[in-house]
Parts: sequence; structure tokens; C-alpha cells
Amino acid sequence: MERGIQQEMKQLIRNMERKGMTVEDIARLVDLLEEDVRGLLEE
Repeated sequence: MERGIQQEMKQLIRNMERKGMTVEDIARLVDLLEEDVRGLLEE
């Protein structure tokens, strides 16, 4: 279950970036550090 949630979060973050959102905005909305968001986008 937890793994599925993580996969959904990664997909959500990727979609937000594709729509033109900044890493800063994404991090604020999903309550993660900017470094964590960047790490997920690089995977």
C-alpha cells in the first residue's frame, strides 16, 4: 500500500512539473522539501 502511495506521489509531482509549476511551489503543495522534490523528479 505504502509503495503505491509513493508511486502516485511521484506521478503527481511529475505532472505538476509538466504543467509548469516550479519545484518551490510543488514542494509547498505536497509538503516536502525542495531537495526531495528534485530527487523524485530525477528518478
